[in-house]
Amino acid sequence: MIRTLVASSLLCTSSSFAIDLHVNASAGPYTTVQSAISAAAAGDRVLIQDIGMVTDYVEDIDFLGKDIIVRSDPTNTWPVAIVGTGLGPVVTMNSGEPPSAELSFLYIKGGNAVPPLNAGGGIYMDGSAGMIKNVLINHCTGLLGGGVAIMNSSALLYNVHIVDNNGAASGTYGVAGGGLYV
Repeated sequence: MIRTLVASSLLCTSSSFAIDLHVNASAGPYTTVQSAISAAAAGDRVLIQDIGMVTDYVEDIDFLGKDIIVRSDPTNTWPVAIVGTGLGPVVTMNSGEPPSAELSFLYIKGGNAVPPLNAGGGIYMDGSAGMIKNVLINHCTGLLGGGVAIMNSSALLYNVHIVDNNGAASGTYGVAGGGLYV
């Protein structure tokens, strides 16, 4: 990752440019989505690549309060999914992410909300204002919003499909908002 420092004889200014961080399970430079998120700075894009077939990244990710975009690489020819570990929400935005923080063009599946909140098996958002677009969320569980839980937040959801969460296929039924809890 290279950040550019621009200097002039009269004025020294630091100029930061957004970069793309590529995640590829077999070739890197980042092999996990979370490692790329951890390395990202404001404005960067984390581009998740397929590996020449349908590709699942098995991990739970946290935006860490960053103003970044996490999405499937636009050059992909195969679907990409983030599959939860079953130990918590697949995607977490709970550190004050701004409205421009974005999750897009991905499948989110296999999340499991855990105590104490039991909220948002697929996506858990609390105290943030991120954007979720062109995402399919399925086979996630939680007592509050098996698919998505949005609490104390203002989120934008666009073309989000929340399907078969807390249902017979997942083996659990939610208390409130089987698919979506706001």
